[in-house]
Amino acid sequence: MTSKQTRMRSGQLSLALVGVGLIAFIGTLMETALNVTLPAMMTQFSVSLTTVQWLTTGYLLVSSWMMIINARLVQRYSLRFLLGVGTGGFLVSLVICSLAPSFPYLFGGRILSGVCMGICIPLLFTVITRYAPRSRLGFFMAVGVTITALAPALGPTYGGIVLRFFNWRWIFLLSLPLVLGGWLLALVALPREQINAPNQNFDIKGFVWLVLLLTTFQLLVTSGGRKNGLIFTLLLVLCGGMVSGCWRHIQRQPQPVLAATLFTNQRFGIYFTAYFILQAVNVALGGFLIPNFLQLVWHQSAFIAGSAMLPGLLIRIGLMPLAGKWFDHLNHKGVGQHLIYGGTTVVGVSMLILGHLAHGSVQVGLLVGVYVLYNAGLALAISNLMTTSIQAVATTETADANALLNTAQQYSGGIGIALVATLINRQGVPAGFYWSLVRLALGIAAVIFLVISGRKLINTKNN
Repeated sequence: MTSKQTRMRSGQLSLALVGVGLIAFIGTLMETALNVTLPAMMTQFSVSLTTVQWLTTGYLLVSSWMMIINARLVQRYSLRFLLGVGTGGFLVSLVICSLAPSFPYLFGGRILSGVCMGICIPLLFTVITRYAPRSRLGFFMAVGVTITALAPALGPTYGGIVLRFFNWRWIFLLSLPLVLGGWLLALVALPREQINAPNQNFDIKGFVWLVLLLTTFQLLVTSGGRKNGLIFTLLLVLCGGMVSGCWRHIQRQPQPVLAATLFTNQRFGIYFTAYFILQAVNVALGGFLIPNFLQLVWHQSAFIAGSAMLPGLLIRIGLMPLAGKWFDHLNHKGVGQHLIYGGTTVVGVSMLILGHLAHGSVQVGLLVGVYVLYNAGLALAISNLMTTSIQAVATTETADANALLNTAQQYSGGIGIALVATLINRQGVPAGFYWSLVRLALGIAAVIFLVISGRKLINTKNN
């Protein structure tokens, strides 16, 4: 460790998690809160769906840039300092967005928000992995993942409620006091750390490589909806070259910006991949696809579209901490992964049912019921995938694993939304919605395959 850690009492840890968790919650809520306003913004700012969706995907992309270097930041700076920089900048960005007179100003504010939340959100898991008892790691990780996985899906509900009574600018204004309150709570609870950072140069070249790679891949996914296949082909070749160059650079660095060598750990690689796919589905389905489908195809109001998400989200709130406790209990018996198998199966089945409903008549109540089933399965799987990923690495590698998982949480959401928007642009909203769900369900099938394929390895390791 690069900092002299102070033990935290249970009450102090709880207060710190409430403060940092509130900031992380608002930050992840802002990822998708604008999604129910996209039809209105398309009209107000005279932009297309492909352009306006960058308010979300751009936010997710730049926040993933910052999460890449989280492990290095927490080695060099105290949690209190990083939280102050990130939260202060986020408050400024909320003001900019609420006053934005045109689309470029709003987009600029969103980019600043993404940068700041890329600093703040991983700090929630840094507090957990640094100060939570190892024997209760599953429970505390479930609490953390509840916050970061629930908020993007809750975003459309929040946005729809705000639009019911105000306009979209209040989405940002109402968040200001909550962020400020969380900051004050965290400052009271977080201990003052003595940082003994090693005298190492920051891997700027590696950071630039990764930023270019993530951005190029994002553009690659987005360009798939265009008729010009040449652009897609060029981006695909460029992306492949960047992967090769980035990997060679990381292998030569004694202290790379991102510990990609963790993927040589098969257990970590399996669970990380499953976690990435589930997060992409989580944000793309509940945070973008269903709310816009309800408005554009079933002609429901933004309020109804947002409210339809709420019952499922309440189920997820209640189940996810319990799933963490169940995992801790079952993991002592060596069968904790069964929760992941069951959860991913339920998610895949519920998504296929949703795809079938999209071809029928308007049945909002039935859609809500199936979305509840989907959230129940997600609650059993997603936080436990993160916990097993952390447990698969050595204690000295926890910060790097945490940085990778938080980067995946943000970046996968942007990829999921871009993929769905691309399919819709190519096939039209009704057909695009149906086939998007089918493809996402196939992704869940891939998750199940990946996890089960690692079962023999995991059981061998445990024995």
